[in-house]
Amino acid sequence: MFHSRALVPAEHRSNFLHLYFDIAWFGVLNGSFIAFSAVYLTRVGATARQLSLFGALPALVALVAALPAGYWLKNRRLDKTVFWSAALYRVYYLAWLPIITLIPAAFQTNSVLLLTFIMSGPATILAIGFNSLFAELVPPEWRNHVIGIRHALLAIASILSALLCGYILDNTAFLMGYQIVFGLAAFCGVMSSVHLWFIRLPEAPNRRIKHAPYLKEPGQPDAFPASGQARPPFGWRYLRRRRQLRLPRLSILRGDFGRAMAVLGFFFVALYVPNALYYPYWVGELGYSDQLISFGQALFYVCQFLSASQLARIATWLGDRRSLALGAVLLAAYPGFTAIWPAPAGYLLSSAFSGIGWGIAGGAILTYLLRLVPADERPRYMSWYSLLTNLAILIGSLLGPLFGDWLGLRLGLGTAGIIRFLAGLIILWFGANVGVDTADDDDEGADDELSGEFAA
Repeated sequence: MFHSRALVPAEHRSNFLHLYFDIAWFGVLNGSFIAFSAVYLTRVGATARQLSLFGALPALVALVAALPAGYWLKNRRLDKTVFWSAALYRVYYLAWLPIITLIPAAFQTNSVLLLTFIMSGPATILAIGFNSLFAELVPPEWRNHVIGIRHALLAIASILSALLCGYILDNTAFLMGYQIVFGLAAFCGVMSSVHLWFIRLPEAPNRRIKHAPYLKEPGQPDAFPASGQARPPFGWRYLRRRRQLRLPRLSILRGDFGRAMAVLGFFFVALYVPNALYYPYWVGELGYSDQLISFGQALFYVCQFLSASQLARIATWLGDRRSLALGAVLLAAYPGFTAIWPAPAGYLLSSAFSGIGWGIAGGAILTYLLRLVPADERPRYMSWYSLLTNLAILIGSLLGPLFGDWLGLRLGLGTAGIIRFLAGLIILWFGANVGVDTADDDDEGADDELSGEFAA
């Protein structure tokens, strides 16, 4: 499934190893904190609107900060900047412990929302910087290999962590159980950051990030998802203060990159619409236990792992665009099946289909995107990607509660499933064709042995 370790060039082995450990620790964090934070907020009384803000605030901040962060990063060493932004941001997980322990339940959700807003700044820098760092560290011919292993490690660690945390939460007192789960997440955030410290960029001339004179030309390694609202006081004023920088031109969005941004934007809207409705429906209306939710999470990651391990073959067969479309269609099962079949079996089946879908779509997004971005223009293109996808995330997150209010939770989830299905069709019909979009093309190491997904 993967290349032999002996074939990995010596100059890349250490960095690849730390990239693997980074994602393994993050996988434990994913199966603990990320899997159960919204469950906890639901159990202490968070509304669908508050849950939508919980998902939307990082996108809101990123909309303001993505472009200036992308250009700020150009004058800094990516490896060190990524480490320090990760170390600062992962204080976020530690801060949950005093919130759930010391603050009355009625005020905890608003406290979490404030904390999320504050810490979304370093999260934006981390997301942008890590994407650029990854592109700098991993040559194109090794990307699918490294991405595939990271995806597999993320899935395995998430599976084990979700099952362990579900058991802990079902067999300990409510508060103590969540203190253990969130404490584990905080520890894993520290360990993930430690491995980022050991990642080193090669000191080759072509690895140096030069300062580009104009923001209007796209360029350099930077940005992934960050979200926010374009509020002039910070974002645009920052750009104007730099005499050599100008606001980016919309010409970046012409052609294939613009088409890709349009279909990916709709995909991210569709992806986030149901997020605020899941737990009020599963926990509030259907009464799912933490252990059942952990089984669903684990099944999701098992299926994600299996599909991600075959992503190279799928991408070679279908191409990146059609692979992404297939993944989006399968992701419609998560909201759709639980709306049609609310029994635990329906929830587990939806988890399986969605895990397969995310294993394909999650890997195809980055490879699809990187084929459209000039290697020497990454940061500006990726800043636009970050800006527009986070705008889509914000829109999707805020639409979810409206669907719940207008249609009810169950019908709202069913409608979200239809929108996800449509997103897959839109990617298939209108997405830009890229280098490898047929099995006959051979580009950038789209080898049958490779496998891939980027999970930060």
